[in-house]
Amino acid sequence: MKPFRFRLESVVTLRNWEEQRARTAYGQALGNEQRVQAQLDDIDARREAGLAACIQKPGTAISGDLRASQWRHLVALERERADAVRKLAASRRIREQKMKLLVDAYRKLHVLENLRARQSQAHRADALREEERDIGDIVNARRKCGTTS
Repeated sequence: MKPFRFRLESVVTLRNWEEQRARTAYGQALGNEQRVQAQLDDIDARREAGLAACIQKPGTAISGDLRASQWRHLVALERERADAVRKLAASRRIREQKMKLLVDAYRKLHVLENLRARQSQAHRADALREEERDIGDIVNARRKCGTTS
């Protein structure tokens, strides 16, 4: 019997390539989201430090210019934080889209791999049946000839 040959092997290769591309794109999107989250965490830490600096300690006087400067810094941090939050939301949407593409690519590949496995099993079963039939033919031929050993 001929050896098993999966006729859709080129499609499996293509699906593997698509899955690798989707995996890479998802990794990049995840890395981008983590980078934006780190920026947001940094902004929050600087904001907390700025707020702590704004609190007037007992017995100290803060000039109006210093207070205005601190206030402008906090307002700028709030704008920067709002921008980072928008970027984080956008990067999460992109990551979710890439995840859906990865899941779709995995499913398409998995379907072909299951098909290949089923066809391979069917081929093996056919080969075993053919071998059993051939052995049966040999045994029956010997019986007809009267030679049994």
